[in-house]
Amino acid sequence: MSLFLKDEAYEQLVQMIDDGKFEYDKKYSLNQIAIELNMSKTPVRDAIQKLADEKRIDILPSRGIQLHMPTADEVKQHYHFSNAIEGYCVAELAKAYAKNPKNIYVRRLKYIMQDMKAYLDEQTDFGEYFALVIINIEIQKDEPTQYFLLNRAIFYVSRMVSSQKGRDFVHQNYNDMKRVFSIWLCLNMDSHSMCHIHLTRDDLINHHNWKGNLDLLNIIFLGIGEELPPQEEQYQLHRLIAALLSNQLPAAEKLKIIHNEYHIPLSQPLTEGVNMMCNLGEGIEERTAARVTKELNAKHAKHAKELTEKLAEKDRIISAYQLLARHTPIAQIAAETGLTEEAIRAL
Repeated sequence: MSLFLKDEAYEQLVQMIDDGKFEYDKKYSLNQIAIELNMSKTPVRDAIQKLADEKRIDILPSRGIQLHMPTADEVKQHYHFSNAIEGYCVAELAKAYAKNPKNIYVRRLKYIMQDMKAYLDEQTDFGEYFALVIINIEIQKDEPTQYFLLNRAIFYVSRMVSSQKGRDFVHQNYNDMKRVFSIWLCLNMDSHSMCHIHLTRDDLINHHNWKGNLDLLNIIFLGIGEELPPQEEQYQLHRLIAALLSNQLPAAEKLKIIHNEYHIPLSQPLTEGVNMMCNLGEGIEERTAARVTKELNAKHAKHAKELTEKLAEKDRIISAYQLLARHTPIAQIAAETGLTEEAIRAL
């Protein structure tokens, strides 16, 4: 099965979920979805399993699938993780402003806040206020080899923009488009890195003030290395994420870093969430080790069988040579060695 077909099925299902084409408490069958996507059941089944692992849908044995309704604990864990990241970012921006009020990121934040205030003054709909930007966050366990990750990110932000028509703006009201951010956390990289990819302009012949928003499309790659980065200012965000997602650090060490270095209160839900992440990581590592061991054992058993068969064949040939030297009839040699008469004549 093509990896691209499985990815295509996954992306189409995510788009259908985002567009509200699936209803809560309604069951859907694999056959029904495969027909809708015009695909065979195999890539659709793999895409559904991935969505189930991400807790976007629930698989109901012998009954189909349905949208996953987050539990109260899952919602709490999500907000605790978000608060940890967002609180750290606010603290870093405050420090940056104290050092240099003209910092480019501070200026951008001020412009965003001015736009938000102006929008809030005009709107009474709380939901519309929160829809100023659209954010998509993806986590990759490593950099894929079957395609370029940047190309996939460009596809995602393009889809995030195009999907706004009819939902966030109608007809030709393109000025109502929301800014989109596709944020990619890439784990197990060779080094820690951060990259912001966005639109820019180059005046090739003369200059004209083309009006519009170059900041509509934003791609952010956050590369997380395998080792925990040093406790330095430039790596503070990397160190927090690397500590939270590490399979090597015990839960107690993670909580120590979160509390002592980032001054995040160790509430009971946060502590339970970190412990759960550690247990999950250990479980995945154990299952992976067991699978690799099983595969290696099967591979070694196959090689041993092939070697044994080759040695047995060699012994039969040596025996045939010895019997031929004693002028033993070919039919008798075939019976004793198991070789065919044609093979013996060739000897």
